[in-house]
Amino acid sequence: MADNPKVFSERQARFLLHLGQTVAPGVADLDKRGQKRFRMIIRLMLLRRSNMERLQVRLFLLVLRWLPAPVFFRPFERIPASAQTWILLRFENAPIKLLRAGFWGLKTLIFMGYYGQLAIAKKVKYDPDLRHGNELLLQEKAAQP
Repeated sequence: MADNPKVFSERQARFLLHLGQTVAPGVADLDKRGQKRFRMIIRLMLLRRSNMERLQVRLFLLVLRWLPAPVFFRPFERIPASAQTWILLRFENAPIKLLRAGFWGLKTLIFMGYYGQLAIAKKVKYDPDLRHGNELLLQEKAAQP
C-alpha cells in the first residue's frame, strides 16, 4: 500500500518506521504485513487531523532526521544507534516545550501504530473497551475469521 502523499512521502514513512524501531523495539520484529499495518494505523490517525497538524508532524520528522547532520555529516537513521538514542532522549526531556511535546506526540503515534495491531494487543494482553476510541482494533477483530 502506498501511503497517501498528503500524509507521508515514502521516505518519511520509512523514517517513521526506523524511529519506531528505536522507540518501540518490537517494531523491529514486525514482518512486512505488520509494518504495513503500523504505517496504515498512523496514517489513518493523521488523516483525522487537520492539514496543519499533519504538516507539523512532517516538519518534526524533518527536524529529527536532519538535526544530527551538522555533527555527524549524515541523517539520523545513518548515525550509530547509541547516538540516536541520545538524541531522542534529549528531545524527550527538552527544556523547550515545543520539542518535548512534538516528541511525545510522535512517540504516541509510534505506540499507536505498534500496539494498535490486534496481534500485538493480544500478545501484550491489552484488552481495551472496543466500544470507544478503539475503532481500528474493532475493525481488525471483526475482519478475523
